Amino acid sequence: MTKSDFNAMQRIMKSYFQRVSQSPECLFARIYGIYTIKMEDQEPVQLVVMGNTMTNCGKIEGIFDLKGSMINRCCKEPPEGFKPTSTLKDKNLLKLNSERMWLNFRKKD
Repeated sequence: MTKSDFNAMQRIMKSYFQRVSQSPECLFARIYGIYTIKMEDQEPVQLVVMGNTMTNCGKIEGIFDLKGSMINRCCKEPPEGFKPTSTLKDKNLLKLNSERMWLNFRKKD
């Protein structure tokens, strides 16, 4: 987590906590803590500890780690296929969406 990400999380944490507390069906990742790790001769590193949202919802057809980039954003499919719990990336979503319409974005009139 970058310093700017850390600062942004600090700014939104109160609103975030209210939202996930009041909406158990919300699929936001459950953030349990943000920690700074300091070690000798190393720059401090911020870490986020998050819970799995899969316990809070019905059937999930895919899990994706989307960054909005196309550089190194594809998981190679194993011969036996992806497991339902596999975390896929941006290019995997585009490929799956072209095979079967998962997402349909349209401009609001």
